[in-house]
Amino acid sequence: MKRAELYFAAHPDSPSAVQRPALIPRSGIWVALVGQNIQQSVIGLGATVEAALRAFDSQYAANATPHLSKKPRGPRLAPRSQSSRRGTKLAAAVRSQSMSQSTGSHLNI
Repeated sequence: MKRAELYFAAHPDSPSAVQRPALIPRSGIWVALVGQNIQQSVIGLGATVEAALRAFDSQYAANATPHLSKKPRGPRLAPRSQSSRRGTKLAAAVRSQSMSQSTGSHLNI
């Protein structure tokens, strides 16, 4: 398709130039598509081939780049009340062990 080749030549480093999506006309709309199925695809829609490829490039960039506005998630921790109870129990066991070392007792947690 000549219009797509012109777009690729004008934007050689764009995702569409590298990925070469399928271009499909559907009901007056151009669809630029790469992927196995809708859930795992990158799709660009536009009234022209160029518009569909620009939309594809935008979608590809949005899906390839982590969203900076989202806060990174750390490990999921137990609610404070549970973890502090565990910590208190452990501290008590350690104190008990250190106090009973002279009597030969063992740590029981």
